[in-house]
Amino acid sequence: MACRLEKAKILALEFLDLAQRQRDSSPILAAHSALGMTLTLSGSWSEGRNNNDKCISLYEFDKHATFKLEYGEDPCVQAYLSNSFCLWNLGYAQQAAQSIAQSIELAQRLEHANSIGYALCSSALLDFLGAKIEQTLTTAETAIAYSQEADLLVWEYFPRAYRGWAWARLGNPDEGIAEARSGINGWLETGAVASITNQFAALADACRATGRFDEALEAIDEGLGYVEDSGEGFREIELYRLRGLALLENDPKEHSEPEKWFAKALETSRNQQSKSMELRSATSLARLWRGQGKTDQARDLLGPIHGWFSEGFDSPDLKEARALLDELG
Repeated sequence: MACRLEKAKILALEFLDLAQRQRDSSPILAAHSALGMTLTLSGSWSEGRNNNDKCISLYEFDKHATFKLEYGEDPCVQAYLSNSFCLWNLGYAQQAAQSIAQSIELAQRLEHANSIGYALCSSALLDFLGAKIEQTLTTAETAIAYSQEADLLVWEYFPRAYRGWAWARLGNPDEGIAEARSGINGWLETGAVASITNQFAALADACRATGRFDEALEAIDEGLGYVEDSGEGFREIELYRLRGLALLENDPKEHSEPEKWFAKALETSRNQQSKSMELRSATSLARLWRGQGKTDQARDLLGPIHGWFSEGFDSPDLKEARALLDELG
């Protein structure tokens, strides 16, 4: 939770090594869950998914339900929700939605408040990743209401940045931006840092979308500071892309700096094997190139990545990319 990811990975690998020396599979599944989440926060989507899948495959409800007490949260609930982020980044939005639903279902079956709060908050984050504004508002408010009822302060703070983002994008910028900032401050005050790059991305996009470009750039700088300090790669790509958008929208005649940041986002998405963020970054860069008259280059960039996808065609990102490709001819 403190996002000391290098140390967390060392401990998770040690945990897995010790667990594999035992005959019982129970500690092995817990170790894979711990390693899976650590890798997910680092932006290692394929490795994270592999470890999450191993945890899920070993989990037996009747045998492992008591883990919610031993670990404070159920490892399989965590594996499902962590997997949803991996699957979304890897380009499988429909499977990601199924995984987060399984996380919530298992947490509720366990009747374990902390696991339920964790899963509900992760559902709000997944909707934010997919840029589903109204759905994000609904899932964030559900998570906040549950966390308040269950007196889970840490999970009450977590989704507030996403509720604030949704408020701002739906026409209430002042209250939305204030809510996002309040959520970030509360989250950090608990001592938690994990996933903070997502929250700064929410704040930055809320500011950018409402014309507060200086505030957006400040939020991006803060978010990238955590990327550098902790190694959290979760939302690194989007922070680069948002910097390009904020610079371009603040000065539409200046293309060189925005193009540099879109290219950096695209390169990082390919390094992380994040197909969803490769699509989003390519769309931003292709749109810029179209404005420069580089129609063929824009089409050649965006067409192949759009053509790779096999699900999630109702997502805002795929719809936007398809519309741009139609405009490019």
